[in-house]
Amino acid sequence: MRQPRAAPASVRRVPPRVHELEAIQQATALLAAQTDPDDTAVATVCLYGELLEAHRAVLWWLNDDHLLPRAQWRDGAAWSFEDELAGPGPRHGLTAMRTEVEPDGSLLIPLRADGDPVGVIVAEAEPRALFDSADAARADRLAAVAGPALRTARRLHDAEATVARLRDVDRVKTEFLALASHELRTPITVLTGY
Repeated sequence: MRQPRAAPASVRRVPPRVHELEAIQQATALLAAQTDPDDTAVATVCLYGELLEAHRAVLWWLNDDHLLPRAQWRDGAAWSFEDELAGPGPRHGLTAMRTEVEPDGSLLIPLRADGDPVGVIVAEAEPRALFDSADAARADRLAAVAGPALRTARRLHDAEATVARLRDVDRVKTEFLALASHELRTPITVLTGY
């Protein structure tokens, strides 16, 4: 009776789903390490660009009632947009939006955190290659990680800005109390001296 042997390493195949899960785990670690909203936005579009092998990916960030382009990935390079330079996009339908392949072959991926909209990724494929439902499913799995990471980075940034403003207020208060104390001491000293 022959003993079963393991296939040589060069023949063993890892199912594509395992590679995808490893990519999602790496994406989770990468996004969890980001604290700056711009860095998180750039990391997110890079991950989508590479995961989907997209020609271009743009992250539209939900800001009040408008979507603003926040970061872009194109052919392996990524950069962030400044809020002041970006024009607003419409928000209608963002809450009910689902990941879907558009007729032109692009992929719309809503990003949510606890059900609340955070933004949208628009990924465009190469002209000869279109996205399919498997790409949409991969994009959704990454969106489950990217949405909360973007919201967390934004909240952290807002909290740091609030702390900076409170420190300024505290400094002004301290200066005012020192000045008021000095100004009140002078007349009291004169009155008690008589």
